[in-house]
Amino acid sequence: NNVYVSAVNQGENPNQFIDQLSTDRIRQIHLAGHQDRKKYLFDTHDHPVCDEVWELYKKACQRFGRIPTMIERDDQIPPLRELIDELNYARKTQNKVCTKELKSESKSLWEKPKNGNKTQRKRDTVSLF
Repeated sequence: NNVYVSAVNQGENPNQFIDQLSTDRIRQIHLAGHQDRKKYLFDTHDHPVCDEVWELYKKACQRFGRIPTMIERDDQIPPLRELIDELNYARKTQNKVCTKELKSESKSLWEKPKNGNKTQRKRDTVSLF
């Protein structure tokens, strides 16, 4: 949400911002809503996550892999069930994106560890925002 709101308010492309983030610096994603004040977006964390932020979240999952994600609300807090539904949607989205990514990755990303027979990733999966 912060990336989306900041990018829109500055007339920038939020997707390009995600592309420029260093993957080794990302540790967690916070998803939240905002208010549209017509001339600008106001990052209030008091609305459900909007469709544009969900799309940006998909892109972030494609770029950064599985990363801890939380739903953030600071005001107008809805019933717990609604928050859980949003969190479950985030989980399903990340699982869907990351499962597709794993299926399409080259086998060269996997290697046998020096001690044992299990495979492990050559690169670390990191977190966002």
